[in-house]
Amino acid sequence: MSDDRVVAMVVLSALLAGTVLSWRTILAGRASRRWPTVQGRIESLEVKSIQRGHHGMGTYKPTLVYTYRVQGRDYRGSRIRVSDFLTIGVQSRRQSQAAVELDGFFPGSPVTVHFDPLNPSRAVLRPGVSSSQYLMGFGFAILLPLLAAAFCFLFRP
Repeated sequence: MSDDRVVAMVVLSALLAGTVLSWRTILAGRASRRWPTVQGRIESLEVKSIQRGHHGMGTYKPTLVYTYRVQGRDYRGSRIRVSDFLTIGVQSRRQSQAAVELDGFFPGSPVTVHFDPLNPSRAVLRPGVSSSQYLMGFGFAILLPLLAAAFCFLFRP
């Protein structure tokens, strides 16, 4: 197999993995709208600088910790949205833009926590799917077959 075909297979594999991950996250986000809720409490919040690039440009991420109780057991959560582990829509080049994600949350204040009834340690404060997550899911879903077709055309016998 030629080097070009290996690269093509790696690219297609990465796109397939991205497509599956994006759509699983979208489905989980949609399911989170139906999760039961409990009252929790914001323990801490801040906008963290997570990366410094050239010319002093940084990347900022809103972070918070909240506590809640389900069926007599205490939990700590940090996800605002289901997609937070992907950091889609929660990182920003501007600190003020990242801080917008924390609007309405204050240390010590009560908060509604949406938790997965099958795994109560999995919880979010804002259920649903962000528009950027849909955009990423559709982008992968469109790009994957287009590149697969292009590679088939380029590498046809």
